Amino acid sequence: MSSLTSIVEPSHCVWCKAPAVFADQDCPVGTRHFCTERCWSLYNALPEQPEGHYGFVQKAPAVIE
Repeated sequence: MSSLTSIVEPSHCVWCKAPAVFADQDCPVGTRHFCTERCWSLYNALPEQPEGHYGFVQKAPAVIE
Protein backbone atom coordinates (compact mmCIF):
# COMPACT_ATOMS: atom_id res chain seq x y z
CA MET A 1 0.00 0.00 0.00
CA SER A 2 1.39 3.38 -0.94
CA SER A 3 1.61 6.19 1.59
CA LEU A 4 -0.94 8.17 -0.46
CA THR A 5 -3.48 5.34 -0.20
CA SER A 6 -3.03 5.14 3.57
CA ILE A 7 -3.68 8.88 3.84
CA VAL A 8 -6.73 8.88 1.57
CA GLU A 9 -8.37 5.65 2.79
CA PRO A 10 -7.28 4.87 6.35
CA SER A 11 -8.89 1.86 7.92
CA HIS A 12 -7.83 2.56 11.49
CA CYS A 13 -8.84 5.00 14.21
CA VAL A 14 -6.44 7.94 14.44
CA TRP A 15 -6.69 7.89 18.24
CA CYS A 16 -6.27 4.20 19.20
CA LYS A 17 -5.50 2.42 15.89
CA ALA A 18 -8.53 0.06 16.17
CA PRO A 19 -10.52 -0.59 12.97
CA ALA A 20 -12.38 2.59 11.98
CA VAL A 21 -16.19 2.71 12.01
CA PHE A 22 -16.84 6.28 10.82
CA ALA A 23 -15.09 9.34 9.39
CA ASP A 24 -15.33 12.98 10.43
CA GLN A 25 -14.83 15.17 7.37
CA ASP A 26 -14.92 18.43 9.35
CA CYS A 27 -11.76 18.07 11.43
CA PRO A 28 -9.53 21.16 11.21
CA VAL A 29 -6.79 19.11 9.52
CA GLY A 30 -9.11 17.23 7.15
CA THR A 31 -10.94 13.92 7.26
CA ARG A 32 -10.06 11.65 10.17
CA HIS A 33 -11.36 8.16 10.95
CA PHE A 34 -12.46 6.87 14.36
CA CYS A 35 -13.69 3.62 15.92
CA THR A 36 -15.94 5.17 18.60
CA GLU A 37 -17.34 8.52 19.58
CA ARG A 38 -15.17 8.23 22.71
CA CYS A 39 -12.02 8.32 20.54
CA TRP A 40 -13.50 11.15 18.48
CA SER A 41 -14.23 13.21 21.61
CA LEU A 42 -10.74 12.59 23.05
CA TYR A 43 -9.12 13.57 19.73
CA ASN A 44 -11.21 16.77 19.62
CA ALA A 45 -10.75 17.59 23.34
CA LEU A 46 -14.47 17.33 24.04
CA PRO A 47 -16.18 15.68 27.04
CA GLU A 48 -16.76 11.94 26.82
CA GLN A 49 -20.46 11.19 26.35
CA PRO A 50 -22.40 7.95 25.80
CA GLU A 51 -22.10 6.44 22.31
CA GLY A 52 -24.56 8.13 19.97
CA HIS A 53 -24.52 11.46 21.80
CA TYR A 54 -22.51 13.24 19.08
CA GLY A 55 -24.50 11.66 16.24
CA PHE A 56 -21.76 9.71 14.46
CA VAL A 57 -23.16 6.31 15.43
CA GLN A 58 -26.74 5.27 16.04
CA LYS A 59 -27.82 3.94 19.38
CA ALA A 60 -29.13 0.39 19.26
CA PRO A 61 -32.91 0.29 19.65
CA ALA A 62 -34.25 -1.10 22.91
CA VAL A 63 -35.51 -4.66 22.70
CA ILE A 64 -39.08 -5.00 23.91
CA GLU A 65 -40.17 -8.48 24.91
